[in-house]
This record gives sequence, structure tokens and C-alpha cells, in this order.
Amino acid sequence: MTAHLASSGVATVGTSRRPQGSAEILLDLGADLSDWSPPESVDAAIICAGISRLAECERYPELARRINVEGTLALIDRLLVRGVYVVYLSSSTVFDGSAPKRLSSETQRPVNEYGRHKAEVEKRLLELGADAAVLRLAKALGPRDRLFAEWRNALRNGRGIVAFEDMTLSPIPLFCVVAVLSRILIGRHTGIFQLSGSIDLSYADAARIGAHCLGQPVSKVLGVPSRTKLDPGLQIPRYTSLDTSRVEELLEVTPPSVEWTVEAAFVRPEALTQHSAPGKS
Repeated sequence: MTAHLASSGVATVGTSRRPQGSAEILLDLGADLSDWSPPESVDAAIICAGISRLAECERYPELARRINVEGTLALIDRLLVRGVYVVYLSSSTVFDGSAPKRLSSETQRPVNEYGRHKAEVEKRLLELGADAAVLRLAKALGPRDRLFAEWRNALRNGRGIVAFEDMTLSPIPLFCVVAVLSRILIGRHTGIFQLSGSIDLSYADAARIGAHCLGQPVSKVLGVPSRTKLDPGLQIPRYTSLDTSRVEELLEVTPPSVEWTVEAAFVRPEALTQHSAPGKS
């Protein structure tokens, strides 16, 4: 993320639990942050660290809460007390997924641990009335997305793939996320922003689009129910799309079509980091 923001003209420095060099700041959300402070040169921070796998949050709820809620809120406190502007990356999982294109003003109704973590941090941050913004995201697709890379490689080699028929995504390309973040940072906007594609698409249908784009028969895609692979107790929202009107009207960023994003992920993944979608900011 830092490299992509830097390429858009935003001076950045990243953090890591295990910094590889002077370009990274040591930060462990599982540690005591009472004595941690950002460098004096930092005047804004994007918080995107945490445990994000739904199954992992369900399996290790105490650990996940310590990182995703307690550690994140401690970090936010340390940033705000230093006068650092905060952008918190949240998720469409703050909603129950019972309807598409949820408005930012709708009541949060998370159905899994990860969503509950995101909802709690959002609520606490906004209650502070701080110099801060929340950006809720559906699935952001970049060229290194592991699932789509595995599918792409399998299909290019003539192998079949398995994808969920009852689990949806509403993807946006990484360049779109970077554009929105850049404009939020530049404008020091506050409140909630939402970013997703315009429709929800099942993972199986996304895989079929990929097969077609790569010249493979769609029969190479085997659609299955998610319960065949995931813990049956894991609650997965049916819809993930969000209302993006504030992003489009205030920030003048319109996400490309979901079909364009999925096709790019299979055929030209490098385009997901470039402002190359026809007619889009």
C-alpha cells in the first residue's frame, strides 16, 4: 500500500512488526503501546493492520480482539494525542449482508467476529469526534491477490478450479482504493466513506468470467457451497456491496465495473494498480 500511495504523490513510511530496514517503523499491535510514538514528521496515518481472515478471527477470538480492537484503539489514541490525522480502513462486514449497496448511515449489524471488531473500532473512533475518517471497503483486488493468482495459473495450465456459489464479492481495483485514500488525505475529510463495486458477484461466477477471458471452457469451474470447504458455523454475509455515492460525489472517484475488475485480475493483473479503467478516475 505504501508504495502505491507514494507513486500517487503521497510521501509515506510503512510499519512492520519485523522491520527489514530503516524505511519501516516498528509497530506491533499485540504489544504495549503506552510508550510508542510516531515519528515527528508523520501528520497522517492509515490504519490497515490486523487479523483479517474471517476463519482465523473465529478460531482465535481473544487474540484477534486484542489485535483488531484493543491494539488498534491504543494505536489510535497514541496518534490522536500527537495530532496525527487518522484514516481507519474498515470493511463491508460491519453489515449483516442481507441486502446490497448498504448506506453508510445504516445501523451496523455484523454477523462474525471480524465484522464486530471493525464495527467497534469505527464506533469508538467516530464517538471521539476526532480529526479522522473511516473508509469501508469491499474486496480490493491487486496483482498479488493469492486466490485469483492461483485460479489464473490453474486455468492457464488447463486445470479446473473450485469456487463458492453462495459467497459473493464486489471487488474494486487497488488503484481505486489508492485514489480514494489520496483524496481523503489531501482533503483531511472526516466521517464515513464507502468503496465497492456496483454489483455483487458470486465467486463461482467471477471464476467463470476468468475462464472465459483466458479461453477456457466455463466447465473448468466447479461451483460448490461454501460449507463444503469452510466451517459451517462461520457466518458469511450474502452481499458485500456498499453505497459509494459520497466517494463519487465528494472525491470524484467512480469505481470501474465489477466485470472489468475481475477480467483484469485474470488477464492483466498489473492493470489493477494503474489508472487504466476506461472513463474512471
